[in-house]
Amino acid sequence: MKAMLRVLAFSLIGGYLFSLLHIPIPWMLGPIVVVILTQFIYKEPLKWSGKMRDLGVVMVGTVIGIQFNISLFGMMKSILFYMITLNVILIDGSIGIAFLAGKWSKIPLKAAVLAAMPGGLGQIIVFAEEEKLKKSASFLIFKSFGSCWSLGSYHLSLQVRS
Repeated sequence: MKAMLRVLAFSLIGGYLFSLLHIPIPWMLGPIVVVILTQFIYKEPLKWSGKMRDLGVVMVGTVIGIQFNISLFGMMKSILFYMITLNVILIDGSIGIAFLAGKWSKIPLKAAVLAAMPGGLGQIIVFAEEEKLKKSASFLIFKSFGSCWSLGSYHLSLQVRS
């Protein structure tokens, strides 16, 4: 119970800090980055129950899913072929890079795929936890910083334009 309260405290700090920095989706990225970094510094175990993790995934999925409506699917119809083609190229390319990186660095293929595959940071962390991939933590940190940097840069470029 104490470990869960620590995770909650660090998560709230991360969310608040990221919202102060105006980083997009601060209450998702902030807690992930702060808790991952804290695990390297803080010596006590930081744990979160599986039920709470699943509840968080459902909440994030619901918030994202609410944004979808029929008119959005109607607009997608004209570019569906390009979306599918680019996704196939992206997935195949990521798996190819992961395969080469795994052979070169002698890390498990699952960890290499997690590092190479774009998007879905929350789902990647859940998958890494379920698969017990210890070596993927460092990849996830760099992926988190990359997401924060690119989203932050994009957000700043939008502010400069307006």
